Amino acid sequence: MRIIGSLFGLFGLTIRRIVDLAADRFGRADGDAFLTIGDHPVLLPPKLAVLIEQQLASPGLPVDGVPTRG
Repeated sequence: MRIIGSLFGLFGLTIRRIVDLAADRFGRADGDAFLTIGDHPVLLPPKLAVLIEQQLASPGLPVDGVPTRG
């Protein structure tokens, strides 16, 4: 719930938009982490970036109780 809640609270993303995000929308540059929403990369807080990286490293694990799409 922490990733979903953070994306909803910080960026106002709807659940539908969060579910539709693909792993390639996350990236790092110069030590900062970004999530590309639409055509716009947005800077992520470091703790949220770590949570996302942990989830991407273990794609078979459920996200907040919802199985991920491999």
